Formats: sequence, structure tokens, C-alpha cells
Amino acid sequence: MKYKITIGLLLALAPLAAQDTGGHRTWHRIWQASISAVLGGAAADAATSWGKYETNPALRSGGLAFGGRALGLKCGITAGLLAPQLLLVRHHPQAAKAAAIINFSAAGVLGFQAARNTRFSAIQH
Repeated sequence: MKYKITIGLLLALAPLAAQDTGGHRTWHRIWQASISAVLGGAAADAATSWGKYETNPALRSGGLAFGGRALGLKCGITAGLLAPQLLLVRHHPQAAKAAAIINFSAAGVLGFQAARNTRFSAIQH
């Protein structure tokens, strides 16, 4: 499944890389797509964690489950990843490539965690 997602992302981004006119513009578009990937990964991870036992002590609510407090922390962490990038890429367009790589890596980790949450949820039921 994860290979299908990776291949899908590569195929979706290939046209952007092919129309490289100056480098920065292409990476800026890829970086924008990577923001969507991070947000989607964070949303999927939160959705598959909701109401279930949370192994990360920092994200546990009173009943040891993922809840509103954990969602707020997860949103804050995601914002903390993306907000500095907005300023950095605005003032240094060449940083879009590194930011895109970081974002796609983070999205992969979040997507893996969401898939893991789903798998463990199916085992418990």
C-alpha cells in the first residue's frame, strides 16, 4: 500500500519537475504540495487515533486516550513545522527544496502511523 502512495506522489509531481523553468518555481510548487501531504498525514493520524489508547504520554488525556488535548498538541506541532517554512521560503526561495523533502518525510511518518493505528484497531476488534 505504501508503495502505491509513493508511486502516486512521484507520478503526480513528475509534470512539475518536467517543466523546470528556473528551479525555484518548480520546487515552490512541490513544496506547496508537500504542505498538503503533511496536513493530510496529520489529519489521518489524528482521525485513526481518536478515542484510542495513546502510547505517547505527552498526548494522553485523562483517560489515557487520544482526545481534544492531544489534538490541540498535534495541531500545534504541525503548525510549528509549517509556520517557519512559510517565512523561510518567502525570503529564501531556494529553501523550498529542503522544506519539501522535510514535509514529504514527515507526511510519510504520519501516514505510516495512521496505517499502523488502523491495523491495530482492526486487531483489537
